[in-house]
Order: sequence, then structure tokens, then C-alpha cells
Amino acid sequence: MNLTGDEVILEIGAGTGRIIQSLSHMCFDLFLLDPSPAMLAKARKKIPSANHCLGYAESLPFESAFFDRAFAIDSLHHWNNQEEGLSEVFRVLKDQGLFILIEFDPETRFGHYIKSMERFLLMGSEFFTPKQIRRLLSSNGLTVFKQYYIDDATYISVAKKSIKTTP
Repeated sequence: MNLTGDEVILEIGAGTGRIIQSLSHMCFDLFLLDPSPAMLAKARKKIPSANHCLGYAESLPFESAFFDRAFAIDSLHHWNNQEEGLSEVFRVLKDQGLFILIEFDPETRFGHYIKSMERFLLMGSEFFTPKQIRRLLSSNGLTVFKQYYIDDATYISVAKKSIKTTP
């Protein structure tokens, strides 16, 4: 995945910015969205040049077709409503924009452990298998063109927003 430096990028559920921090020097405009003021305060210290936004995936506070790429790294299972959130991702991505999703597969041993721990902690998380994610993304206008495991339990899905035009 090559970044050109002039792309506008969003991370949904950015938390402290720990994961996206490694990409922050490669993009012109980085937006970090998280519902926790405490997490965003930590992200501000790590990536002061980013735009730090308080908010939820289900109601992204951005104009339509604003972002070149959007990331959700280990956050989709925490969203209150994945369908609404992915509909919002579709809305804020430019045509041909990419959505990069990294999640745990609940059917793997470690994924099952994570799912069980979050259920025990009453986090209300909802996990999806790679096959379920493909369907969920597709039903929200995003076409998966790459999907693979990056370790025994974690998979990445790369999807593209394509607006069909009729002649």
C-alpha cells in the first residue's frame, strides 16, 4: 500500500494513535476519530500534527467524499452498529477510496479467547469472520479485493468504494 503524501486519511476508533502512528509521516492530512476524550488526549501527544476528532463511526462528522483512505484497526467489533458505521465509511470515502479493516477472526483459538474476554468484561463487542466481513462490506457498497491473515487470528480486508454510473 503506497501513500502518495497528499492523501487525506481517517482512522476510525484510533484510540491512542499507537497503530496509525507509523503512517503519520507519510500522509498530508490525518484524521483520528475516537469516542473517548482520554484516548484522543493520548493520541494528541503521539501525533500532534493529526486532526483529533471526538465521535462515533455511526455518525462521522465529515463531509461526503472527503477521504482517500479510511482505516478501522481492531475497532469495528466495538462499534455500536456496524451496518450504520460502514454506510458512513462509504459516504465519506471518495470514489475509488480504500477502506482497510483489521480484525480478529472469532473462529480461531486466539480470536475466540478475545471474544470471550470481551464478553466477560461486558464490552458488547461483535466479531465477524472474514466471510461475514466480505458480505457486510459488500452490502454497504465496498468491494473487497484483498483479504488475508496477518497472523494466526488477525485478518486484513482491503475494500474499494466504487460508484457505478449508468450511461
